Amino acid sequence: MTIGWMNQQVVWSSGRMEGIYSGTAPLLKEEAGMPIRELRVDGGASANDFLMQFQADILDVRVDRPAMIETTAMGAAFLAGMAVGVWKDARELEKARRVGKVFSPARSLAEREKLYQGWKAAVARVRTRA
Repeated sequence: MTIGWMNQQVVWSSGRMEGIYSGTAPLLKEEAGMPIRELRVDGGASANDFLMQFQADILDVRVDRPAMIETTAMGAAFLAGMAVGVWKDARELEKARRVGKVFSPARSLAEREKLYQGWKAAVARVRTRA
């Protein structure tokens, strides 16, 4: 393993992540059916700062990552607590959520459009080979 190999892996990995989110961001906005003001994330992928910043840039919204990103068990506990009356409603649970880090958009509209067009061109190339 050399430094050059490591650099190639980093470029390949970040390029792959950019590719995933360049394509899904427009779909997310379309499916929402309303303007997205903020995206709250959790789960394993949300631990990746590069990926969260890229989402903020592509969606042009704040991305809010909680202090505790593995929230599946916590969500189940919250639902169980609501079912037995520990909490009245979801608004009470909001108080338990702690922000870990917020990512704000940093790319211009021109940069976002260039990334999206690049993604579309890459998809078109792959489709012609299939």
